[in-house]
Amino acid sequence: MKKIGKILLGLAFLSLALSGCDQSSGGGSNPGHTHSFEDKWTYDDSTHWHKCTGCTEVSDKAAHTFVDNVVTPTYTEKGYTEHTCSVCKYSYKDNETGPLQPSGDDEITTYTFNSKSWGATPSDWTSVKDGSAYDSSKNGVQVTKTTSGAGAISPDTFDAVKEVTVKYCTNSRDGAGTIDLFVGSEKIGSKEVTKDGGTTLRDLEFVLEATYSGEVKIVVNCSKNSIYVNSVSIVSGERVPVDPTSISIGEDFSLVAGKTKQLSVTYLPKNANQNKEVNWSSSNSDVATVDNNGLVSVKETAQVGGTAVITATLKSNENVKASVTVTVIEQALDSYTLLMYVCGSDLESYQDGRTISGLATQDIKEILSVKNQPEDVNIVIETGGASKWASTYNISNSKLQRHHVENGKLITDDSLTNASMGKASTLQSFLEYGLSTYPAEKTALILWNHGGALGGVCSDENYNGDALTASEVKSAIEGAFTTAGLTVGQDKLEWIGYDACLMAVQDIAEINSKYFNYMICSEESEAGEGWEYSSWIDDLYAGKDTETMLKAICDGFIKAYDDNYGRYYDNDQTLSFLNLNKMAAYKEAFESLASDMTSTIKSNASTFNTVMKSVKDYGSEYCDRETMQSYISDYGYTSDMFEEVKVDGQTYYLLHGYYDFGTFDVKDALTKLKANSKFSSFATKIDNVLNLLQELVVYSKTGDAAGESYGLCLVCPMDSYFKYNSSETNFSNWRNAVTSRSL
Repeated sequence: MKKIGKILLGLAFLSLALSGCDQSSGGGSNPGHTHSFEDKWTYDDSTHWHKCTGCTEVSDKAAHTFVDNVVTPTYTEKGYTEHTCSVCKYSYKDNETGPLQPSGDDEITTYTFNSKSWGATPSDWTSVKDGSAYDSSKNGVQVTKTTSGAGAISPDTFDAVKEVTVKYCTNSRDGAGTIDLFVGSEKIGSKEVTKDGGTTLRDLEFVLEATYSGEVKIVVNCSKNSIYVNSVSIVSGERVPVDPTSISIGEDFSLVAGKTKQLSVTYLPKNANQNKEVNWSSSNSDVATVDNNGLVSVKETAQVGGTAVITATLKSNENVKASVTVTVIEQALDSYTLLMYVCGSDLESYQDGRTISGLATQDIKEILSVKNQPEDVNIVIETGGASKWASTYNISNSKLQRHHVENGKLITDDSLTNASMGKASTLQSFLEYGLSTYPAEKTALILWNHGGALGGVCSDENYNGDALTASEVKSAIEGAFTTAGLTVGQDKLEWIGYDACLMAVQDIAEINSKYFNYMICSEESEAGEGWEYSSWIDDLYAGKDTETMLKAICDGFIKAYDDNYGRYYDNDQTLSFLNLNKMAAYKEAFESLASDMTSTIKSNASTFNTVMKSVKDYGSEYCDRETMQSYISDYGYTSDMFEEVKVDGQTYYLLHGYYDFGTFDVKDALTKLKANSKFSSFATKIDNVLNLLQELVVYSKTGDAAGESYGLCLVCPMDSYFKYNSSETNFSNWRNAVTSRSL
């Protein structure tokens, strides 16, 4: 027993020797242990140190070395002194002061955002560009890379803006970007958001070095993830009068006879806020005149080389003036002219409560949002066709108006007696004006409005829905070509675009092939907003080739639908563009096929009809029972035209678009006819047509729910009410084949 006790006692001493702490080193060190000190600092109020990860030993223990940062108070936040250790970054704050209190007539106005469209309390803001969404969990309007450039303009003007604070946060993935501040027309500055801001609301403060007057505008530029804007606070005070001490009106410039240029005045100092009115004058009115707003007009009769000095003089001080010289030059072709025939209709005028839909105005706004317009690229717009227009650009509902885009502004050039935009003569007059006033190496035409395949485009609600048929568009273009001295079939404009529903029809494309190189159009009904102009106008300004630009239009259109409606609806949208120089070969092959198939279609009409009803068609409508019964009783539809369907457990009635528009996808139709035994003998000719179709349709972009849509439709009547008029098509063999069969 004793022997065993001695052995155990010896082991105990050995264990103590191996594992005991070295009391002399601070009570925590083990002589047999290798220290591993943490990289991060541990600290208390007075010192910092590195801890050992395996024991209580410490290293580099020292007193804090503080660096002081005095944060001055603002009108919205307190001031303080922040003491931060330069070594371990421990910090504390003291000497808290403020926030500042408005003095004298200073006021603080705060706008708190509460909706995607920048609605705000206590009053609404005018939207610059809407954000992606309003997120109640972040208490702010979300801005992503897609909606970068979103912002708002205050409804109020301020005499003297002294400070602006934008309250924002980012998402958990650290949004990144900048927020720009403008007061009146002046950009005050741009500041980066805190990249590691997280979901905590933070302040971005702008302290103005001078007192600026006007509306306050913020623009949010997001380069990564999301930024959420909660509110904007504006400190303003009593206006400090500042007179201009000098002015400028730009550099000398040249103009062609008959052209105009808008001049604007720049004032120094930048915060000049009174006595800014000027008198305009021209030294030679035989060459050029200038109106009270600085619009310079060169006389039609002005000779090349003639000059006039245009002067702006302060009314309050005749010693403050600025001049430029305008020189008349020979007519030279610009690089590009885009003509837009914008028939607003109910897409513009529809009113829900106090709000006008303003979809045409929105597209104009998208165009104006794109910067860096070259001097040799023209965008010319004719407006009309709507009973009401949004007030944004003072567009008249009782006159036709012609405008041009200049450096992000819509300049109204002329107001004409009202006329139907659904008449060939109205379109012809606009084309003649555009071709003569804005001659260019390349010219494009967009027809903006409702579309209905062979039923026409540009329905004018001021003239009982009068619309342009394909033959009327042809008449207008031929007339304009004659006036401009262009030869049909030899001289061609670059492209025609239908920002309208259901216009990707081979009959329409073939008519246009004599006048244009390309055509861009939709097989399906378009969403009311139409194309996303801000997604491709920059390609126009950058001089991109036509196919690149048209592809951007297609891609931007489909993406915009996904962005705007993807969470609510399936995307059935389509947009494609055609190389019309390939139309002649395609038409010849298609008409040869149609001629061969005519008798087979006639003798197998029932089979043909069954196949066609299985083909992808367009313009279909889902309605409830009450609407269906109204269609039957009021418009001549029959009950067998409606197909009962279930959608999310609800009963609807599907009216296929082919009863109204008669359009079917060409590729889908020919492929299904080829697969049917009654028509399989035509397989070789069908394959030839399909190969030529592939050359004709350069690019087709569709939403996920667009089905068998490949970029171009044929016309095939499916009831006796549909009229396939010979005046609207040159596919005469096909028309004969499908109109001679039994329905």
